[in-house]
Amino acid sequence: MANRSQTSLPPHTQIAPVVPLYHRVYTALRQQLIDGAFAPGKPLPGELKLAKDHAVGRVTLRRALQQLESEGLIVRRPGAGTFPAKPRMPQRSRAQLHGWLEPVVSVADGTGVQDFSFDMVQAPVEASEALELTPGAYVLRIRRTRLVDGEPVIFATIYIPEHYAHLFSAETMDKRTTTEVLEASGVPLATIDQSLSARVCDGIVAGCLGLTIGTALIFVRRTLRDIDGHPVEYFESYYRPDRYEYRQRLSRIDDTDTERGGWLAVSATGQG
Repeated sequence: MANRSQTSLPPHTQIAPVVPLYHRVYTALRQQLIDGAFAPGKPLPGELKLAKDHAVGRVTLRRALQQLESEGLIVRRPGAGTFPAKPRMPQRSRAQLHGWLEPVVSVADGTGVQDFSFDMVQAPVEASEALELTPGAYVLRIRRTRLVDGEPVIFATIYIPEHYAHLFSAETMDKRTTTEVLEASGVPLATIDQSLSARVCDGIVAGCLGLTIGTALIFVRRTLRDIDGHPVEYFESYYRPDRYEYRQRLSRIDDTDTERGGWLAVSATGQG
């Protein structure tokens, strides 16, 4: 008789990584430090207070503090306490997400690409659905890590339908995005469907961005369509939130302009 205690998972099932408790505390404190929540030159609350605030034991808290110290975000002085390190983030350039969830970083001074790879694979479920392909269809998968000031900040995976795969190579994508390659090849682009959410990184993404597994990142998905409504590209990217911020300006619409009035999103520019 078969062992019914064994469980088989359907193809493409993804098991969400379990985030260690200390890492949740580390993530929360790290964001507070980046946001300037702790006064410069003054110690952070004591370990007992921090442990109580985050509902964890002191051992868990100390592990989170060790991680912050190893990244140079805090300075621990025996007998004096734990202090925020001198801020570094404002001195570094921050790339911007201009407009409505702009997912493409333009190739400009201070940016570059590493770990560029091209391979034909069977489309995973999300890509297959976005590209409206039959299950098991092959696609061109492009992976790359975007650098800003020599530091990895974006990990992107792009899926291209097989009949467009011949357009892409390391040469055609030199200093160009996949969108620019499609347009230069005469593909008439018309619409983009995009979404932004948060997602923790797995081992592949963490390794490419130099982060700890389970770090929360900005996650952008995009489906690009031609003028006939056919999908020509599906794009997934992870952005380090400590190097990106999203800004948007909204303009008020009077009730006389539309049936309900409200707010209209307009293009925005920002400064690092």
